[in-house]
Amino acid sequence: GEGGGGEGGGGGDGDGGGGEGGDDHEESLPAALRRPKRRREQAGRYEPTLPRGQRRKQPLRHEDTCFHCADGGELLECSLCPRVYHLECLSLTKLPKGQWTCPWHSCLECGRTVSTAGGMLFRCTDCPTAYCFDCWPQGLARVDPTPQLLEPMISRGFDPSKNATLFVCGDCADEKETAKRRLEEEERRRAEARLEKERQRREAVEKARTRDEERERKRADEAQRAAARERKRIEKERAMQGTAMVRRVQTLGREQTSERRSLGEAHLGEVAQLEATVGKMREELAAKQHADARALLEKQHQALDRLFLELRDGWKPIGAAAPA
Repeated sequence: GEGGGGEGGGGGDGDGGGGEGGDDHEESLPAALRRPKRRREQAGRYEPTLPRGQRRKQPLRHEDTCFHCADGGELLECSLCPRVYHLECLSLTKLPKGQWTCPWHSCLECGRTVSTAGGMLFRCTDCPTAYCFDCWPQGLARVDPTPQLLEPMISRGFDPSKNATLFVCGDCADEKETAKRRLEEEERRRAEARLEKERQRREAVEKARTRDEERERKRADEAQRAAARERKRIEKERAMQGTAMVRRVQTLGREQTSERRSLGEAHLGEVAQLEATVGKMREELAAKQHADARALLEKQHQALDRLFLELRDGWKPIGAAAPA
């Protein structure tokens, strides 16, 4: 059996020790009850490509972590495979005596080994659970022996698919599903965290853009207010300059008016003097003309008087002789 140092019992690779006894039993049966012999084909399995010169059978090289909890420490080695375990993971209190085989080589329900279970066990790929054909629960997922699954064990000197069918038990399937869901949840959380981080980044960028726009708007408003203040100052200065100019013009106008008034008063005095002089001259001229006219009139009267006298004295009737 398995406890004798190999997975095939005392003489074969897993067919058990009763192959020849079965043939003798069939030969002792009547010809009508004998089954026709059939050719048994070798089951296909992965055969790794070994380097030239390397022996096919290698000594077992045990793993460094417990097959049950995947942790290191003081570990108990299996004598048939590279698996190692903690005593507490196997519910053991002391080391077993002699050669010890792990639970991967016996049925979990009935305890039969490969040789006592018909040369076949169902082994879980992720835990030390194994079943014989009679105790194997139906509906569990079988696993194809892929190179990724077999090469790590074969390189340590053991083929886990030999005399066994690999599967995933319910607990491991649940754990895988839980781990898958946990990974999916973690991935979803990471995605949500990335989205949240991206959203926060976009919000920060938007806030920065809004802050810059607000700063630019305030700067533009301040520039507009400064321009408005400058315009008001310029307008005020212009208004003050205009007022000062108007006042200066008004002052100049008043000064000119005063000067004109002064000049006008002076001119009026001069005009009055000139008018008085002209009036006096007119009076003098009128008096002179009156005197001249009177003198002329006197002269004319005198001339008339003389003429009258001459005429009176020298008058005689027409036709009279002149005196002798």
